[in-house]
Amino acid sequence: MKIKIILLLNVFFSLFFLYAKDDYYFKNVILLEKNVIIPNSIEGIIYKETQSCIDILISQNFINTVPKSKWILYKKYLTDFDNKENLTSFFLITKIWGIVDIDVLEKVDSYLIQLKFIDTFDDYFYLKEFYINKYNLLNDIIRYKEFVIESIKKYFNKINIKEYSKKVSEKRDSIKENKDFEILLSFGTGFSMGSISTK
Repeated sequence: MKIKIILLLNVFFSLFFLYAKDDYYFKNVILLEKNVIIPNSIEGIIYKETQSCIDILISQNFINTVPKSKWILYKKYLTDFDNKENLTSFFLITKIWGIVDIDVLEKVDSYLIQLKFIDTFDDYFYLKEFYINKYNLLNDIIRYKEFVIESIKKYFNKINIKEYSKKVSEKRDSIKENKDFEILLSFGTGFSMGSISTK
């Protein structure tokens, strides 16, 4: 009899903690592509491998993303990453929290990969550098992918959905006077656009 009671209590507490745990918002992250990328060039390979890292983290339910067709019209907001108002506008319109931006610079015997991990919500970015040796390309690209995955995990970790709702609400209140666009709070945590002024 005692064993049955203990088993029932274990089941009860397991179910309680399963359903009592906090829900999380998985941040939307995109790779910002250049206008022209030459296929099979080192730049093309780096972009492809970086997108692969994002896809891996999406499949692992660590982040989410937004289709390019949903945000490409608002790329104009990303011409100056120091412009906090533009980053806020981009976030509120697209719900994209994180952007990975890449520059590939050729050196004598290596490629310098400069990565910006841009947080559109909290208005900051981290600049990281990674060298890929021309004569050790395969191994270095494998290490590069590990580096990108760990960086995305570090900078765009999921957030408690209650905290997310609170932060977004505060962000919305802080730009209430901005007449360039109207924001309507939609169900729960998201935003939907009411109108966008191009003035």
